[in-house]
Amino acid sequence: MRQAPPRGMDAAAACPSSLESAMESQTTTPASEPEAPAPQPKSKDLVVWSSEEILKGTKEIQIVHRSEIYRLRLTRNGKLILSK
Repeated sequence: MRQAPPRGMDAAAACPSSLESAMESQTTTPASEPEAPAPQPKSKDLVVWSSEEILKGTKEIQIVHRSEIYRLRLTRNGKLILSK
């Protein structure tokens, strides 16, 4: 059974080894991780566009197809949604 820290002392100060191990286990993630290489098309005749090239720094674009307007939107989770 774990004992409560003495009065006036927080849990981290009462057990410095657990604080040190918790701090060591935290890892920092670089601000921008390198992107994975773009997948290669199965056919050499296909044109491949990256979403960054299409969106050009915006969160949403409009695409006209057969006189209809579609929205291509980048979500907060980094996913793409195409809607009419």
